[in-house]
Amino acid sequence: MKRLILASSQFGNDCLCFQLRRAARLVTEVYDDEVGLAGLSIAQFALLARLDQLGEVTQTEVAEHLTLDPTTLTRTLTPLVTKGFITKARGTTDARARHLQLTPEGRARLRIARPQWRVAQDKLKKALGDDTWFTLHGLLKDVSGACVDVEARVQPARSPAGPTGRSDQPKSHSSRAARRDVARKPRHQTRA
Repeated sequence: MKRLILASSQFGNDCLCFQLRRAARLVTEVYDDEVGLAGLSIAQFALLARLDQLGEVTQTEVAEHLTLDPTTLTRTLTPLVTKGFITKARGTTDARARHLQLTPEGRARLRIARPQWRVAQDKLKKALGDDTWFTLHGLLKDVSGACVDVEARVQPARSPAGPTGRSDQPKSHSSRAARRDVARKPRHQTRA
């Protein structure tokens, strides 16, 4: 049993994915605690903020901008549509497309939540210090870019149709292209 605990702790210390996911969960808690005072999760806040920037866009475009898979986007989007913060309508040229737009109520909720988001930002910046804060932003951009590069090198090795006749390419190929574009932006640019 002691050996299992040791192996587990070594795994956690050595595994980049484990460390990033752990940090992401803890950071998310800080933001959720603050933005929650405005009745939103940080994921919902990010979706409202992105729609505020983009205007009317398709659900697919929003997923690409936020680097979300369709299921996660739907889970975040549904309560916001139900509360009347976002409208969701069929496309006029393509009935399969779903167009999203921030409503006046959604914009008002975003105005209420922004100061709470700022409180979370300030808490983390104070806890980390300015140097670590800015270094971390740069490192996270580097990690994102490196992951996209790794995915790009793996893509040619995959066959267009596997033994079942179906493509073994990931479903989110367009999302990966969007992540590559976002990851390659210079460090001094920030995303909401």
